[in-house]
Amino acid sequence: MNSKNGISGISRDGLKAIAGGVIWAYVLMIILAVLSSGVIYFGNLDEMFLKPAGILIAVAALFYGGFSAGRQTKSRGLLFGLAVGALFCLTVLLIMLVSKSTVGFAPLKGLYYLLAAAAGGVVGVK
Repeated sequence: MNSKNGISGISRDGLKAIAGGVIWAYVLMIILAVLSSGVIYFGNLDEMFLKPAGILIAVAALFYGGFSAGRQTKSRGLLFGLAVGALFCLTVLLIMLVSKSTVGFAPLKGLYYLLAAAAGGVVGVK
């Protein structure tokens, strides 16, 4: 393998963009989760808002992660955005398996995450 190729023809810069997008998604997700939990706690909002807020936070964070990857690569935003979303979903599933979590990973949520990251990747290229 030469120095410009990574996995399956994706350059090392592309792999860095994907990893960076996933890291940005996790960082943004943590920040937004802390902010939203503060709003729910101090705003005396009902806990029924937690589930939709969690999905919205994840979708927004993955959109930005895909956007970041697309902006860095300046091409193939759909591919790099999907890669960010897929890597995120895989890490969530691995964490759930290792921790023996009983919380299920719904396929529909995974689809939301993939679509958000892919859309972010497309927007990031433009």
